[in-house]
Amino acid sequence: MSVVRKEEGPAGVGVDPGWPEAAVSRVPTKAASDVGLPDAEILTIREVSDYLRISRGTIYRLIERGELIGAFKLGGDWRIHRGQLFKWIESQTV
Repeated sequence: MSVVRKEEGPAGVGVDPGWPEAAVSRVPTKAASDVGLPDAEILTIREVSDYLRISRGTIYRLIERGELIGAFKLGGDWRIHRGQLFKWIESQTV
């Protein structure tokens, strides 16, 4: 009896190394920067504050000072463009 060695595949699924690659299902993954954010291009203050783990008040102050670019009002509520949020985060890194 021969033992087939299994390799670790997507999401911890055992994969027979002899199988064609097409037989292995692909698991969609998110970029590390997207973890915890909804897929929407436009984000609410709550979504941004939850993602950054800072208060909504801090987000409002960043907007008022003009530091958080990409924020705009929609029906009286602030929204932030996802791409601009990531650009702002990159600009804050040392």
